[in-house]
Amino acid sequence: MKTYEGESIRNVAVIGHSHSGKTSLVSALLYTAGATPKLGLVSDGSTVSDYEDEEIAREMSISSAVALAEWNKNKLMETMEEPQRRATQADPTRGALIIGSSSVFGEALCLDLARSGRDIFGVHFDRRSAQERINGIVENIKAAGRDAVFFNMNAADADKRASAVEKMQEHWAQSGGGHCGEEVFYFLAVGSFFPFVSGGSQDPLTEAPMGISLKRKGK
Repeated sequence: MKTYEGESIRNVAVIGHSHSGKTSLVSALLYTAGATPKLGLVSDGSTVSDYEDEEIAREMSISSAVALAEWNKNKLMETMEEPQRRATQADPTRGALIIGSSSVFGEALCLDLARSGRDIFGVHFDRRSAQERINGIVENIKAAGRDAVFFNMNAADADKRASAVEKMQEHWAQSGGGHCGEEVFYFLAVGSFFPFVSGGSQDPLTEAPMGISLKRKGK
């Protein structure tokens, strides 16, 4: 094995959010430096840094990886990090509430947020015949390594909303978290487009025009 003096060793850290292209960048660097005979691709599971079966199946990095290459007689040690996923594992309070989670947009967002490291609370209002599809959404979220808690309920019912929020809080308390999440997305066909907080002369949104929009209590 070739040895290098300390002044000829370069440590390079590749850091970024999930799905930001870290693996593809490392593959390109290795190929350009001649460390690999061909350009590794995430889509066909041929990258050097994503070699675990689960990483190849999900097309995403799960843990850090180290790759070596030589450039201009310098040894490059490239470390690829997953800061967002690490933060997610250490912080169980990262989550999102999707209202209208069974809609086309709601389902897509559920899966995207789960893959980016968020647990998902889903609120939908469907017939029993749609339950199989809903179960599929939940299974896909869990396959991404995140929790999924769904409620089949009428979001216009204030009592049911309160009950759902209480169950969400109980879930987070059991998981070690202090709140129900950090993001709320709304995909229902009814409601109001008035701003929740007035930014000028316009009056802020009240419960009457809000209809079935969420009513958030103070801290």
